[in-house]
Amino acid sequence: MIFDGEHGSRVLQNELKSPVSGILSLAQLLMLEPPGTPELHELAQAIYDRGQKLLTLMENLQDLDRIQRGVFQLEREPLIINNLLDQIVHDYERPLKLKGVSARLRVQGLPLGSAPLMTLWTKENLLWGILDNAFRNAYEASPSGGTLELGVSLEGDLVNIVLENEGEVPFDIREEFFQAWRSSKPQGLGLGTFVIKSFTLALEGEVDMQTGAGRTTLRVSLPQREGKLSL
Repeated sequence: MIFDGEHGSRVLQNELKSPVSGILSLAQLLMLEPPGTPELHELAQAIYDRGQKLLTLMENLQDLDRIQRGVFQLEREPLIINNLLDQIVHDYERPLKLKGVSARLRVQGLPLGSAPLMTLWTKENLLWGILDNAFRNAYEASPSGGTLELGVSLEGDLVNIVLENEGEVPFDIREEFFQAWRSSKPQGLGLGTFVIKSFTLALEGEVDMQTGAGRTTLRVSLPQREGKLSL
């Protein structure tokens, strides 16, 4: 268990949430303060975005603890996947540029910028956790000058997410790819893929990885259902 029960999880979240909320408030004040230079506004927006991401990470940690203890309750809400993909692209714009990796995102086979809006029934922070960890792993594994492709399609009552990147998963961890504490990166903890699988199962979905011939493909399939589910 990551925390010592629900009480420990709530204490940790509450202790961190208060200072983060304060940082968000200060960032909002900076964005509203006239006159401000474009650089100052951009910096304030970046601080605000990072703070929001930290709050989501804390929520994800609490949900992961509940999943492990078998007390997680899934409540699906409508979410426009295009907006979430835009957020992912924005978060990794600078790292991708520094490494020289290009990203191609598609919804229903069309480029993200021109694709129609797609509404999914899901839990936003869990889906964000899946996409964020998957995208980060793909970009880190990609060689300089490489390309990664992320596609989302709705087929019947299934949402299929396919992420493909150049580079192969090392042989010694392929069978344990989704296990915690297994990583090919020198300073990696191996929690990213564990989170991907845990959150996919919590959303009643399936996930698999295939690697070979110089490429790696991650596939996540999620059912589209309304309502609440207790695990």
